[in-house]
Amino acid sequence: MRNFLLVFLMFGCIESDPLKKRRTAHNLLHENYELWKKIDLKHYSFEQKKDCFCIYPPYAGEDGWYTVEVEYTKDEVRPTIKINGDVVFDLPKGYVGVKMIEQLFDLIHDEIQEDYWNMRLQFDGIYGYPQYFYIDREEMLVDEEYSYEIRNFKVL
Repeated sequence: MRNFLLVFLMFGCIESDPLKKRRTAHNLLHENYELWKKIDLKHYSFEQKKDCFCIYPPYAGEDGWYTVEVEYTKDEVRPTIKINGDVVFDLPKGYVGVKMIEQLFDLIHDEIQEDYWNMRLQFDGIYGYPQYFYIDREEMLVDEEYSYEIRNFKVL
């Protein structure tokens, strides 16, 4: 069974220290990013879902999930990417919301730098990729929160 680390960062409390929580989140992100880069996978697939107050994109199933396959071939700088089995040449054009693993790390990094009320992070204990990311910037606002989730990660 895979081990994972789950961290909840909540900034709704008066006694919270936003800088300390940012440092903790940044350190956790950095540790897992280093693990991901060290493993240096060349061919893998996963199912991904973006949850928000929005309509699921046409490439997603009724439940919002879609399959992403990434393959780096010899001497290629950019990987071949497939969404639900179809080769995609230009992300995000036509595939808004799809994030590669590296893009999720970048997104989480950027969100940590901003003010937020609640953030949840979960990373895979073997490969270090973000399994779950949730951000809610404002406690009293509706519609601005979103999340990304990855499941069924496979090395091919």
